[in-house]
Amino acid sequence: MPAPYKPTTDLSKPPGSCSKSGSQHWIVGCSICYCIYYVTSIVTLPFADDVWIGELPVFAIVQWPKAWLNSTIQGFFISLLPSLGLDSGSASPDRILTSSWALTATVVLPPLLMLCVLRFLRKGRLKTLLVRLVVAIALLDAAVTCWFDSTSRLSIF
Repeated sequence: MPAPYKPTTDLSKPPGSCSKSGSQHWIVGCSICYCIYYVTSIVTLPFADDVWIGELPVFAIVQWPKAWLNSTIQGFFISLLPSLGLDSGSASPDRILTSSWALTATVVLPPLLMLCVLRFLRKGRLKTLLVRLVVAIALLDAAVTCWFDSTSRLSIF
């Protein structure tokens, strides 16, 4: 009697599906990239108005993703003003009204999203370290961003 056929590959998973450990590596990689970007942002933001090439503030380029997010969120808040009865009928007062809301959301939403992603990481010392690192860097970034927005002549946010 011939031996039963045993396939050498696992057919229970569809082709291209991620393994549990592969998704864990992806989450750790995203966390590290997040931390590197925000540390770079924290370090360069105080000097954003100091180094210019022509009319381009060089260190402000690092802030572009946060500035884009801030602009997008502010546009969303401005679109909500008429339904809330807060529309002034003019763009400038509406921008002034929503600027602090948008900056707050810009500072709070990315770390919250990263913490939601970190929930899928297995429990252990690495997860604890990454959560603490993300929270610490997010708090420091929020402080530096709010300080820069309130004291600098350069308007990024």
